Parts: sequence; structure tokens; C-alpha cells
Amino acid sequence: MEVLEELTWRLRSVLHGRVVLALLYGGRVKRYSLKGDVDIAVLMSNACDLHKLGELVVDVANALGVPEEKVDIVCLDMLPLDHAWEALNGVPIVVEDRRQLFELKWITLVQLLDFEEDWENACRALGWGERGSGHDMDGGGSGDENPRETIY
Repeated sequence: MEVLEELTWRLRSVLHGRVVLALLYGGRVKRYSLKGDVDIAVLMSNACDLHKLGELVVDVANALGVPEEKVDIVCLDMLPLDHAWEALNGVPIVVEDRRQLFELKWITLVQLLDFEEDWENACRALGWGERGSGHDMDGGGSGDENPRETIY
């Protein structure tokens, strides 16, 4: 069994029935291991519960045989838009409702596009010029410009 398939299977065995949505993203999905951690975004049936999140970290670490420090589980509904978009395009582990996943992707994409349009309008209003002037979301700015809103 391929490494990513094995990882997904193990994660599903721990997360199924405990979250409504779980996505593997980050370096493992992109096939590189900079920090060697496992990045997982989850959506719980109710609001994000930090106690339950901590339990998930412990259980996933045990299932994978790695230290808890190597498991990074985040609540999808608490992420900034750009981070949420990356997670939503990860590898599905648990998806109770495919329509909900589609809607989350749609909402996040629309909000990101709205943010970018608002950003460009603000840059023009401030006289910063066109994209690529060092004040844009393409990485030319200081990093403070990234969207920090969440998907909810």
C-alpha cells in the first residue's frame, strides 16, 4: 500500500465518527516533509472544542506511532481564508456530507476573491498602483496583507 494511502487509512480509522469532515493537507500531501509533521483540518459537528481537539491529537499520534508534537490538527472553521483554502484542497479523510465540503470550498473561494478585489481597490485608493508593486497578495508585500478572516 502506498505511504499516503496507508496514512489516510490510519487517520480515517481514528477520526471516523468523531468529526464530520477531516482533510489531510500540507507537506505530506505535497510529498515533502519539511518539518515531518502531519497536518489535518477537521470540522466538528458543533463548534470547535479544544478538549476534543487535544484528544484527537493524542489518538492520531498513537495510531501513527509518532510524538504528539508531530501532529497538527486544526479546526477548519477557525482558520484564516488562505489556510482554509489550502486545507479544503487536501486529501479527504472523513467526509460525512460531500455537499457540505463543496459548499465550504465555494464559500471560501468567493470570500478569497472578494478579499482580493477589496484589496486591489484599497491599493488603488491609497495610490499603491497595480499588482506587483510590492503591496499585493502575490508575496511582494510584508506578509501583513494576507486575509485573516475565517470561513465563518
